[in-house]
Amino acid sequence: MTTPKTLLLCTCDKSQSIDSKALQAAAGAEQVVVVDQLCGSEMRTAAEHLSGRHEVLIACGQQAALFERLGEDIHAETQQSAPLATIDIRDRAGWSAPGAKPQRLHAKQAALVAAAQLPAPMAPAKTIQSAGVCCIVGPTDQAVRMAELVGDELGVTCIVTDAGPIQLPSANYDMARGELTGAEGALGNFRLEFTRLQPLNPTGRGALGYGDVQASARSECDVFIDLRGGEPAFPSYQKRNGYFWADPAKNRRTGAHRADRQGAGG
Repeated sequence: MTTPKTLLLCTCDKSQSIDSKALQAAAGAEQVVVVDQLCGSEMRTAAEHLSGRHEVLIACGQQAALFERLGEDIHAETQQSAPLATIDIRDRAGWSAPGAKPQRLHAKQAALVAAAQLPAPMAPAKTIQSAGVCCIVGPTDQAVRMAELVGDELGVTCIVTDAGPIQLPSANYDMARGELTGAEGALGNFRLEFTRLQPLNPTGRGALGYGDVQASARSECDVFIDLRGGEPAFPSYQKRNGYFWADPAKNRRTGAHRADRQGAGG
């Protein structure tokens, strides 16, 4: 069962022409009320209807915030207020050249009101599942510093791209050495490809070293931090949430990837 609806129309101090019957039919309203100063001397009319239980549609977009606050004040006092919606017909179809035909204005007003009654399309949504796995690729010094910053919040693997110096193993992150050759995906589902991947060998006596070379390897992660410098893994025109790119040598980020950094922050 639908809630009865009341349509409140305002001539904006008699500055626009309104066909109340046509707008009532377009809105599917049981009742229509026309005033000249709904946001001023006749605001009591809005307050009266917002205090009821019928749905209220106010054909005024400019003062929408005012009527919303009025409804909130009424609810605070009475613990009840009518459902409220607003629509702009004045700026979009009310004011026109002096010689404009009223019938054309009324038709456009009715079309705007009728369109507002249609259900809003559902926004597309995508569920992202993240286990908090982060891959940092870049020179040893920069990669380790970044791992220390994010290691308490994310499960980090550092893939270093230079020959050293080899860092002591840490419980906060894993380390390996290799060359990134491919990347695809986005936040929560990055897939990275490496050649000559060598995991750090944390055991044994003597100096630390990397283990046996794997000709090729693939890795998956939720967040990808790219510190290699030079060209990013993805073209600048492709926004990839969850991808952070920085060039340590130049200490800068491109505008496109700075936007990615903001998008991935949530």
